[in-house]
Amino acid sequence: MPDQMVKQDKGRGRPPVPAQIDELSNDEKALVALFRAVSAEDRLNILRYAEATHDIQAIFRTGGDKRNH
Repeated sequence: MPDQMVKQDKGRGRPPVPAQIDELSNDEKALVALFRAVSAEDRLNILRYAEATHDIQAIFRTGGDKRNH
């Protein structure tokens, strides 16, 4: 999924953002601005890191490899 998000965005040069950006907190808006400022390759790396972090958290929650569940 992260690959698709970056590929879909290449024409616009901006990452996908929530339609309700005005509803975001100031911290969330700052993160969106930082994300927009980095290259497409760095965006992809950020998304991969976030996905890996989520996977690691799932492993610890289940007490083992999530692929076995």
